[in-house]
Amino acid sequence: MGMLRLARALIGSDIPRVISFTGSVPVGEIITRDSGIKKIGLELGGNAATFIEKSADLALAATRCALGAFVNSGQVCISLQRIYVQDEVYDEFAALMAIETKKLKVGSPYEDDTFMGPLIDDEAASRAMGWIESAIEEGAIPLLPPHREGRMFHPCVMANVTDEMAIVCEEVFAPIVSLIRVNSFDDALPRMNNSPYGLQFSVFTNDLKITNRAIDELNAGGIVINDMPTLRFDIQPYGGVKLSGVGREGPRFTIEEMTEIKSIVIC
Repeated sequence: MGMLRLARALIGSDIPRVISFTGSVPVGEIITRDSGIKKIGLELGGNAATFIEKSADLALAATRCALGAFVNSGQVCISLQRIYVQDEVYDEFAALMAIETKKLKVGSPYEDDTFMGPLIDDEAASRAMGWIESAIEEGAIPLLPPHREGRMFHPCVMANVTDEMAIVCEEVFAPIVSLIRVNSFDDALPRMNNSPYGLQFSVFTNDLKITNRAIDELNAGGIVINDMPTLRFDIQPYGGVKLSGVGREGPRFTIEEMTEIKSIVIC
């Protein structure tokens, strides 16, 4: 409680002219409400999605999507959570995702060949298994057997997922990715945008028209073409829309966010 009072005092004080925060949506809402009239930069939650179009390089897409979904055990704001796959290539892509995921070693982070270590705590691991069990009850099918050893939670690819399932509606923040079958980009587009979050999305395609539409019509702070939405370079403007936050990070853009422009006129 003492730290909470201190944080509220700092947020509401006139001394700091900028508040920059990375964390949860509820805390971001508190900062927005209590900070008064000052600059705010918020990097909050995400529910990253990608679309796999029939012209895409499926082997490349599966390799990159496995990395994007499971790097850092899925505990990343732009961790890939939803994969919308065009019907014509759904079965082939699902098989490739299972193969690529099975290659990933789960174990001690002190071993050089380990890809995934433990989740942050036992509660996070238990919550992740809860997501899986709930999705299975709703009709989803795990492509690899769900497996947990304490805080070690093996990566899980869920097939036959629908938009109504909680596993795609909320941020799971765990090594779980869901495959959703769609007819076309027109089918995937509103589903990808139908989220309170908008941090980063991606599209795998060799169709230039779909590329241009994705850039124009996907509602997120960043759009990646032919790679995972988890891709980020420090020099780029990084940040989201909707509940994913306000403002942009990255050296140049952070400086701009934390600068007050002064207009000078000399006559």
